[in-house]
Amino acid sequence: MNGAKSVGYTTQQLNQIKNGLDTLEKYLINIGYETNNFGIIHSDLHFNNILIDSTGQLAIIDFDEAGFGHYWLDIAVTFDEFYDYDEADTMIEQFINGYKAVRNIKFDSTTMKMFRGLSATLYASWIFAPENKWVTATKLDYAKNALQQIQNIESVRC
Repeated sequence: MNGAKSVGYTTQQLNQIKNGLDTLEKYLINIGYETNNFGIIHSDLHFNNILIDSTGQLAIIDFDEAGFGHYWLDIAVTFDEFYDYDEADTMIEQFINGYKAVRNIKFDSTTMKMFRGLSATLYASWIFAPENKWVTATKLDYAKNALQQIQNIESVRC
């Protein structure tokens, strides 16, 4: 919330963010922490953390944020990367098909909206962290987009 205050958000906008965060918390509690939806995740799986060697083999790097979490968080972070490309819908469809071949997980718009909101929350927290003054200064537009995603969470009902 301090980050939103620092960019001049109104009281109404701050309340929307608070409502979004409250809704997100309730949603996470509601879906629970069962092994079918919660386990070890990377937490920062984007294209810069995927290397391809000369044989086409993939290698994942940068495990400093890895830990236990909902599988959808990894998916949401990866989807956020896809939205930078014109082929985003195709990339997402192919990703979902591949993911479903390995793990039975429900893909629906509400769940994805909630976890995109969680991803946005973590991203905004990173940008506005006091030790990240350079990041805050250079990625403020990204932070505002993340805060907008959090504001939009309030329209989702658990």
